[in-house]
Amino acid sequence: MSLLLLAAAALPACVQHVELVGDGAARDALLPVLDQRRVPVGEGSADCPPLRVELRREGDRFALAFTDEAGRLQERTASDPALAAALIDGWLHADLARPLLVLPTPVAGPAAAPAADRRAWALAVVGELGRGSNWERGIAARVATGLGPFSAEALARYAAADAEGAGGLAPASHDSAELLVGIRLPLAFGGLLLAPGVALGAGLDSTNRSSCESCTRVVRDEAYVTSAAARAEASLLAGIGIGGAFALEALVGASVTPFGAAPERTPSWAAGDPAFALPGPASARVRAGLGLSWRQR
Repeated sequence: MSLLLLAAAALPACVQHVELVGDGAARDALLPVLDQRRVPVGEGSADCPPLRVELRREGDRFALAFTDEAGRLQERTASDPALAAALIDGWLHADLARPLLVLPTPVAGPAAAPAADRRAWALAVVGELGRGSNWERGIAARVATGLGPFSAEALARYAAADAEGAGGLAPASHDSAELLVGIRLPLAFGGLLLAPGVALGAGLDSTNRSSCESCTRVVRDEAYVTSAAARAEASLLAGIGIGGAFALEALVGASVTPFGAAPERTPSWAAGDPAFALPGPASARVRAGLGLSWRQR
């Protein structure tokens, strides 16, 4: 005990303050609780630097990043403002005999929504069902990272449509590939995350009709056409945490080809007979999907 008293007496007269930065709503929620605990909040001074705490909201929880005067960083989460304030108070008045970076273990709160973290990455894989000129089934992979209050993302998608045939011809099959970049606005409602977003990019559409000697209309050679076009998409993503860094995601959206899709085309060997024309890609699509995401913690 005497050693601790001597160490305390040797310290300069300094009332260290807490400097809160980051999420304004989280700061407003913590200030009254810190005041009740008589924790001084402010910018401090050059002779008495503050304990810098960066705040983020992750659903119902508070994420705290502590930085001391030596620039050392430690992150913790709390399930409510009272626990967050206790973590800050415990750090500020840490026992001299304890290591500087040791913090009380936070009490685990309920599974939170996978809220946007401007420093974190998220990966998602979604199975989709869509409708253009006919039904489509596909898969999409998405990578996202926080961008201030928004989430920037890149998306790659592949979809194959039901084959369609007409006039005794072999069915024509369709498939498409898309690459989009976009932005979302994550909104947390308790444990649920809703994120409306828009995206722009390009799509590659292919239509193929296999050769068919036994069909009513003989297709002598395989007919194949590919076209590329711009894409614009709007969607709504919903996510809910299912434990750890994983979340279940559902998505609904619609996309259009802003400058028009490629028209139907007739193979050169068909001598311009429109009966052999290959259908062009759909100019608009709607889709829904369900998948799993992982977010860096």
